[in-house]
Amino acid sequence: MNDAILQRIKSLSFDEYWDDIEDTLTNHKPGPSLLIETAFKHLQKSKKDVIAAQCSLVLFQVSAIIMDDIADEDTKGIYLRIGPGRAANLAIWLCNASYRVILESELPDSDKFKAMQIIKEVYDTHAKVIELECKGFDDEKLYWKVVSGKSGQICGNSLKLGAILAEADEPTTSKLFSLGMAMGEIGQVCNDFAGAFKKPANTDWQRSGSNLLLLFAMSKKNPDHHRFTELSNKVFDNEAILKDAQQMLIDCGAASYGGKAITDRLTQMAELSLEIRNDGDIELAAFFAGEIAQAFRWLEKRKISIPDQLLSTCKRLTANH
Repeated sequence: MNDAILQRIKSLSFDEYWDDIEDTLTNHKPGPSLLIETAFKHLQKSKKDVIAAQCSLVLFQVSAIIMDDIADEDTKGIYLRIGPGRAANLAIWLCNASYRVILESELPDSDKFKAMQIIKEVYDTHAKVIELECKGFDDEKLYWKVVSGKSGQICGNSLKLGAILAEADEPTTSKLFSLGMAMGEIGQVCNDFAGAFKKPANTDWQRSGSNLLLLFAMSKKNPDHHRFTELSNKVFDNEAILKDAQQMLIDCGAASYGGKAITDRLTQMAELSLEIRNDGDIELAAFFAGEIAQAFRWLEKRKISIPDQLLSTCKRLTANH
């Protein structure tokens, strides 16, 4: 975590009450704060207290992780170390602090209002889709609703917030939101691959509706879905059953289906990035080109084909850089 962000959060009295769990703040990916910084840096018209906005979404992210871990019964969640009561209480404080850091910032009042509107939307959407996830589902439409409401909207709103603080025009802000949504959804599907092929079996197999590959393999899209479902109920019994089930994910097309979900969103990212480049924001477009290139390496490592149209768009995106 950026030291300036950490110090701003600690100044809100975090140390006074939670001095033994600072790692809760630092042990997470810096995605939201980096995306805010990226959008603001490339589009800014004047200097602003962008650190406050970064802190706000970091605080949301950490509170969401804590509550998600409790809901998922994650074996690495902090609630196991400090107890669910303390963990839930910390999540409440982090939620309050995400608003407080904006209110106490040096941002203009109009920016404070816009930032808090985004934070409100982030919390509201996240809570609703977590409720869906806790109830359980086996429907792909609900899967994408949850993924969009969790990973998609945090990335989308991070770029949107950076663009708003930079006083970008509405079309640019809208494109960045869509780019972030696609990035977040890609990240989740990549996590689904990791969960589905991890050894030993992880908790994804117990919540198959939350993993796109498992959801596909258990659906009627897989002619042998009854056998796969039978195997999936036994993957924790021994490694041989898990190996057979994981091979079925490849044979039935579940892995290819997940790969297509990624390349479809990479195509959207490439096309939007090309529009941003054509608008004159070349360095910002280059940032997204780098993210796409990283995703290509991920796909190639797993021998997932990249559509020619996507490659062609990326070639135009990176021309003369």
